[in-house]
Amino acid sequence: MNYLKGTVTEKVVSSTRFNTPEVNSKLHNLVILKTPFKQGATWSHNTKIDGKEYKVTAKIKELDPSTGKIKVTYTVQGVPGYFQNTYIEERTFEPGRGMTGFAQLMPGDIPISEADAKNSAKLEEALANHMFGYSIYPDS
Repeated sequence: MNYLKGTVTEKVVSSTRFNTPEVNSKLHNLVILKTPFKQGATWSHNTKIDGKEYKVTAKIKELDPSTGKIKVTYTVQGVPGYFQNTYIEERTFEPGRGMTGFAQLMPGDIPISEADAKNSAKLEEALANHMFGYSIYPDS
């Protein structure tokens, strides 16, 4: 956490699934949050995917002021093997709980027509249907 810059950078300390400290994300040293928390706020920085450097752009997609829940989309252009050479991750954060949701675009093409890909709602639905993710919920 960098209080002067208002940023939180992901750092994996240990992993029970991998020999190296990694999570499911392809993005390394990712600035996962940046103040001020406002819907539509963006930031960008360099990251590495499979050893190659790219620019990642993050955007606060959703912000619930009553709960503090934040959903951020991370987009990386120029990554081969993904729809329109664009890699996407989404994460949800909740105060007092940390990251409660994670989704990443799966490799490969998406079955959407060129005309439908120009419609933002249809494109967003097609992308969501081509993502793998998980969420955690508090016990009821």
